[in-house]
Amino acid sequence: MNRCAGRFASACVVVVCIAAGGLAQAQPTARYARRTLTMPRHTLRFDLAPPDHSGLDSGVLGEGYGLRIAGVDRAGDDDDAFVLFGLGAAYSFRDDLEVGAKLVPVRLSPDADYLDLEAYLRWAFLAARDVDIGLQVVVQFPTNQPRIFGTSAGIPMVFRLGGVARLEVAPEIEFTLWDADGDDDTEVFVSFDLPVALSFSVTERFYLGGTFGLYAFDFDRVDVRGGGHVGYSVGSGRPLVDIVGTVTVHGRRANRFGFLYGTGLRWELSGGIRMFLGV
Repeated sequence: MNRCAGRFASACVVVVCIAAGGLAQAQPTARYARRTLTMPRHTLRFDLAPPDHSGLDSGVLGEGYGLRIAGVDRAGDDDDAFVLFGLGAAYSFRDDLEVGAKLVPVRLSPDADYLDLEAYLRWAFLAARDVDIGLQVVVQFPTNQPRIFGTSAGIPMVFRLGGVARLEVAPEIEFTLWDADGDDDTEVFVSFDLPVALSFSVTERFYLGGTFGLYAFDFDRVDVRGGGHVGYSVGSGRPLVDIVGTVTVHGRRANRFGFLYGTGLRWELSGGIRMFLGV
């Protein structure tokens, strides 16, 4: 009898250890280099900063999170500063599937305005030990003019390099319907975006890195950009808060038909937080 009780107790210990290990793996990790392409299941994230540094922080669609200050050159005039803000939220139904939306996209200065509401879906169809590959679809709704509608399809990829570095690559094709010249004739633009980000987890909570990107508007004018980012995590598991800052510089004055509509974006500073909660 005692032997059976001992075996039962041992089995319970093993089950508890396995469950605890599974629970630990289900928590968002503070180390950015080890994070997966999609969040652990039943995680709610509030985005007052870019959700990542590639596929959801680049192009015309799927970008614009956090508090941002952008310096632009408008047709050769003196530089103007734009202040913008984007608040989003995302939820993971499963370990390989999350959906999100940019709910509050606004321009604060000059000419305060509500911009384009967006929603996205990200599915990681390949999740290996060090590599995740997925499919991402973004839909932009016509809550601002003159753009009518937009959607994109991309293949976000994450390469975890020894738990120290993280490479993010997210090529995508963007489709935008836009009355570009105000003549009530809607035009269709097809563009290509290629964002790349390399991040290093210097400590368990602090990371830094660089970004590079190419954006070919309508496969014609090409915008080359580069920049850097830093982040620091507070907490462990859920809740977990990332404090994030980025800087971006564009290499040429290519038209950028995003939140600034046809102005040449030269530099951008952004800051904010991501917050992960268990639901």
